[in-house]
Amino acid sequence: MSSDRAIRKRESISIREYEPGDSIPAITSLVNRAYAELAEAGFRYVATWQGDAITRRRVEAGVTFLAFDDSDLVGTISLYEKHRGPCAYYKREGVFYFGMFGIAPDRQGRGIGARLLGRVEREAAARGARELALDTAEGAERLLAFYESRGYRIVDRVDWPATNYVSVIMSKPLDL
Repeated sequence: MSSDRAIRKRESISIREYEPGDSIPAITSLVNRAYAELAEAGFRYVATWQGDAITRRRVEAGVTFLAFDDSDLVGTISLYEKHRGPCAYYKREGVFYFGMFGIAPDRQGRGIGARLLGRVEREAAARGARELALDTAEGAERLLAFYESRGYRIVDRVDWPATNYVSVIMSKPLDL
């Protein structure tokens, strides 16, 4: 791919907040596909099996951003301010977290994830977060490397009842 074509391709990606008319089934399909490789490796992320009802709950619980290439949905990420589960780190004052982060498999490695993550970091800071956190499988080396390259560090571990692995909690100070 020529550099001019790559630049045009990158510029065609738009990111916006979820709107009520957006397709929940399309978001569900995207996250299921985005996590399929991890499912094949044995990781039972919620995103590997979630249906539309779970997607809707996750979207409505926070602020969800969608990435489009023209009209094609190619990425998603959700930002959350409050957590009710067993993760004490997520309940700390000033800590927001993100989830349901996925990029269409044929679009991974093209900077879309970095752009979505940057968007959610700015949104969290604008809403008063001092830190942004996430969780992922401790054996998901590619994801761990991506987050570490973006300034996230391991701060805790949690064993979620809905997964088959121990998660690492990673966090990054938001001094944007």
